[in-house]
Amino acid sequence: MAIKISPKSLSTATLLYLALVISVTMTVAAMLSYWRVQAIFEDLYRSNLSEYVTDQGNRQEKFFQVVDTNLEVASELLKNAPERKPWIA
Repeated sequence: MAIKISPKSLSTATLLYLALVISVTMTVAAMLSYWRVQAIFEDLYRSNLSEYVTDQGNRQEKFFQVVDTNLEVASELLKNAPERKPWIA
């Protein structure tokens, strides 16, 4: 047994209008909050990525400085080494 609601009823029209307004308001609020949260995470990830790239660049620079120093030391040792081959008995 279905209840028939007259579409011309003032209360029915008011409730349908309120349902529509609330639905639209909630949809707009959800979209705005989603965009805001997405922007916050984007900024967070961008700053973390920037810090990571800077730290990696510093680490690689230090690594190559150590390698350069080691090559200079090895070059000096080889220049100053006597002409002998220690691996031959």
